[in-house]
Amino acid sequence: MMSPQLKVKGEEREKRMKTCPSKMKEYKPHDTFAIPEWKGFVHNPLNKANLLNYMGEAWAAQYKSLPAGCTLILGGIFRDPGRTVLLSADCQVELPELSCEKHEEADTRMFAHIAYSVQHLHHKRAVVVATDTDVIMMCIYYITHMDGLQEQWVKKMDIYLPAHAIADALAVKHDVEAADLSSMLLSTYILTGCDTVSYLYRRGKKRAYKTAVDHLEDLLPQCRYGDPGKAWMLKKML
Repeated sequence: MMSPQLKVKGEEREKRMKTCPSKMKEYKPHDTFAIPEWKGFVHNPLNKANLLNYMGEAWAAQYKSLPAGCTLILGGIFRDPGRTVLLSADCQVELPELSCEKHEEADTRMFAHIAYSVQHLHHKRAVVVATDTDVIMMCIYYITHMDGLQEQWVKKMDIYLPAHAIADALAVKHDVEAADLSSMLLSTYILTGCDTVSYLYRRGKKRAYKTAVDHLEDLLPQCRYGDPGKAWMLKKML
């Protein structure tokens, strides 16, 4: 098991704490607390954690006031990092199937929540609010791999991007299965740099995309790495 200090998120926290001024205050929000100047407030990672926990506990305590038909799934914001709860006006339920204290990355956690909503709550459409390219790429991937999800939208600023339509259009353009294409795009994207992988020197994502679609057949084993019964063997050097 990897120690917290060796995790990517642990390294990020350590860097933030080192750059945090020694006299930066830690605030613990409550109902009558006025949040101070925002930039200074969030500069201390402890303040962000305290605020998220306060919001989660407030929602959990006031779940009966939620609008009819509204469901909240909260995870990764409580003092207990593994706690995940489902809230609606009718109930407050712990979700052990979504509880994982080692799952710190919000970008990937949201797709676990979407999968739960599709499989157990029978939703067919999801809208993710994000400007992060990592999230957009995962939306294109999961719309082709998540049974039951029919539409996956990304709200970026004032624009709604239809990830489902993008995946279908690219599959038609390159005459390939949408699931294979989205797998190839995501794996190639990861190799060219993302939240947890450094980018290649002077090799950007546009060049990687062109190379990937030109050599799709050769890269398919890479896309299927980890699938049952699939071996990871490239046919030739690219």
